[in-house]
Amino acid sequence: MLGVVLRNLFTGPVTRRYPFERRQYFDGSRGKLLFHPEYCEFCGECERACPTGAIELDTAWDTRRQDYSIVWLRRYDPFKCIFCGNCVEACPYGAIELAEEPAAPGYRKEISVDEIPNWQWTEWVAS
Repeated sequence: MLGVVLRNLFTGPVTRRYPFERRQYFDGSRGKLLFHPEYCEFCGECERACPTGAIELDTAWDTRRQDYSIVWLRRYDPFKCIFCGNCVEACPYGAIELAEEPAAPGYRKEISVDEIPNWQWTEWVAS
């Protein structure tokens, strides 16, 4: 036992000094989900591919404006997401990607809602 104590006394620590030495993430590691609404065509492939129902696409009336136009909404619940990457593979437009760095821990349940530009709808109504 004395040999183990002396050996451990003169060797460095096994762990990293966390705030000063950060671990590099492995290639292909699954991190937080990033959404780019400018690329989204509102096709619904990501919603169909999600096994837990963490992504939901919906339309709503925009009551903030006088014309009560339709708004395209994408809701993402990070507490339901299992970071499987099915939505990233299913999106044909590249609007969703998995970052390499993990998501920060959350203390409150917050569902992110993004408004998707509805240029298709306005072109369809105008024609």
